[in-house]
Amino acid sequence: MCTILIVGGNGYIGQNIINRCISFKWDVYTLNLHFHNLNSRYKNITEIVCDVRNLENLKNALSKYEFTYVVNCLGYVDHSSLNNGGLNVIQTHLMGTINLVSVLKKQFLKKFINLGSSDEYGYSTAPQVETMIGKPLTCYSFSKTCTSDFLKMAYISESFPSIILKIFLIYGPRQNDQRFIPQIIKGCLGGSEFPVSQGNQLRDFCYISDLVDAIFIALNSEINNAEIFNIASGNPVKIKDIVLLIKKIIGKGSPNFGSIPYRDNEIMELYANIEKAQQKLNWIPKIGLLEGLTLTIQSKIDNN
Repeated sequence: MCTILIVGGNGYIGQNIINRCISFKWDVYTLNLHFHNLNSRYKNITEIVCDVRNLENLKNALSKYEFTYVVNCLGYVDHSSLNNGGLNVIQTHLMGTINLVSVLKKQFLKKFINLGSSDEYGYSTAPQVETMIGKPLTCYSFSKTCTSDFLKMAYISESFPSIILKIFLIYGPRQNDQRFIPQIIKGCLGGSEFPVSQGNQLRDFCYISDLVDAIFIALNSEINNAEIFNIASGNPVKIKDIVLLIKKIIGKGSPNFGSIPYRDNEIMELYANIEKAQQKLNWIPKIGLLEGLTLTIQSKIDNN
């Protein structure tokens, strides 16, 4: 029987991992900052509550557990500046991961999967490839870049077994309404005018089940040397075209292009080269954009 710890199990990705683990009949543990009563949604989940930034508390919270696998979905995307919440972002993502690695019982651990971010590439020329050096522009992307470097060091110095999945934009059913695609779906379903940027940014959207597939392929692979793999569709699409496609599927909506300015330091081309994941992990995304958006929209309609 496999025992898995999902750090950030209450998040969107974490809950989709839980569903897959349950289908495999694995023993599932989650680690979150707050109690979320996950047993009301899933059966036989052990929920551990602890602040990963506190090393002693984390050591006490995990001391009696022996995990086969750990998937680190720690924290949320947060582009706050250093003096406006960014320090907390660094402490959560970077120091939280360092604390985790330091307290886990390594004699039982087969694999640690860390979810990195496409934001680590910064202004690197698209398509971004894993050999590129990180060029972080925010505290969030800095913490993710440093976490990747830490795991590489942990493998070299202590043979700590890990894989880093550098994920691009994830979407799918039941995602938080604050994310881009759910916002556009909500705006179109409302039928009235809603604001968007000019939409000339090129982005790479990956359906949630394809990411979960990649996570479990990585868990079962022989690779354990902190290698980095891009997880994305590999197909760039303009933000404007995504908005228009959602509008076409729904059949209504009035996006006001250009009413939201681009962010400071906006990266205009962020999409992945996924050849390494295809070749070394034998992972291929299965859900195309039209199918994924249709499924996501239908889920939103069914659950309104």
